Amino acid sequence: TTYIKSYLNSWEIKMKQTKTKIYDIISWISLVAILVIVILMALLDKTERTEDFMGAILILFSIILSISSYFVYKEMYKDDKESLFIPRRYGIGWSINPNSPKGKASWFIVVALLGALFIWLLVSSLL
Repeated sequence: TTYIKSYLNSWEIKMKQTKTKIYDIISWISLVAILVIVILMALLDKTERTEDFMGAILILFSIILSISSYFVYKEMYKDDKESLFIPRRYGIGWSINPNSPKGKASWFIVVALLGALFIWLLVSSLL
């Protein structure tokens, strides 16, 4: 039974690492897409429709980046359910803890505002 427990424990750790790697890949793809869109916006002919559509796509990748960051931080700091701010994973500074109730609400508000902005820009680009 100890062998089975150690095997399950190592399997669980590998699964968590795999999830984190997938979220990291999604984050990097989103960051590269955001950079490409910003460069394209600078190079393309600027019409109001093009700007609104590219802005909507930019916001969409920002939503994807926010959601993947949420799950990475949720997994990394799962034991800390009290503090609102936690050290950032990369770089210097702080991030909002998705495991605390106020942190969950903050992440939800950010994604909801980005979603509303995405819908507004998409609709305005199609009209």
